[in-house]
Amino acid sequence: MGGGALGTGFAPLSLGSSPESETVIIMNLSRISLLALTAALGAASMANNNLPVNQILTATQGDELSLVSLTMTGTGVVFTEEDFRRWEDARLATGGKTYGWIDPIKRDMNTSGNKYAVNPDRRDNAKPMAGESSSTGTLREVFTARPLDYILDSEDCASWSLDLKLGNGQYIKSDKNSKTPEIAILERGMNSDLKVKAIVSNGGQITTTKSVFLSRTAQRYTNFKMDTLEIAGAQKVGVWGLSLDSFGPIEGQVIGLQISSDASYGGPDLVGVATNAVPEPGTMIALGAGLAALARRRRKTA
Repeated sequence: MGGGALGTGFAPLSLGSSPESETVIIMNLSRISLLALTAALGAASMANNNLPVNQILTATQGDELSLVSLTMTGTGVVFTEEDFRRWEDARLATGGKTYGWIDPIKRDMNTSGNKYAVNPDRRDNAKPMAGESSSTGTLREVFTARPLDYILDSEDCASWSLDLKLGNGQYIKSDKNSKTPEIAILERGMNSDLKVKAIVSNGGQITTTKSVFLSRTAQRYTNFKMDTLEIAGAQKVGVWGLSLDSFGPIEGQVIGLQISSDASYGGPDLVGVATNAVPEPGTMIALGAGLAALARRRRKTA
């Protein structure tokens, strides 16, 4: 199945990276707390709020489960469900095929075998995907639905590369502090590695930075476990916190991420990717000018 092209100027996918351009993640976040709640708290059953760090607070209404916040304890950084749903385009390359944002990707629907090397999967009690009857799912569903519902599952033998793109006019803003993360990546299993590059736009040119290697040993447990259709029991969900400083000097705006795995990485299962994206300065200037013009028109008609 051929994938649709990404937005204009999106960086080409690349599965390779030279060792000279690779940086091992330097952040070591000692305590992480993942808070999961449903939107309708009035009808929900709440867990005890006086829990230690590394503890998930959950409230459920039926089978619905929403992530309210991911707190990187000790850093002052908090990611919300909105931060996991900022992506508006993606492209996945694996096994000689490329899949776009809404292309149907064949799925393994049960525990009887792993036919597909990398594919969308869902939490056992999550709402079925739109292509459930045809055993398919899409990247859009994985990266815009509730973060704890759908994942991108991969096997030990799989090599793949995923480009994630923010919405037009959005970029990841650096806080100029190498000890605090602008990016959080959730992975189910805590027994796999990943490689990440930043996708940068600068004067109309799209490039990628050097890669950052995320070791499985650098993950921190969120005290949340996830069971999906493809596995027989719940597995731990871990998190990496990633600072933009890890990519080295960046000229331009970070408009996306390139996340990849190869056969030696242990088959990472990508649960979600959060970031603190903000509008580009030009977008804010244009918005401010538009609001000012609107205010002037209102004064004239008053």
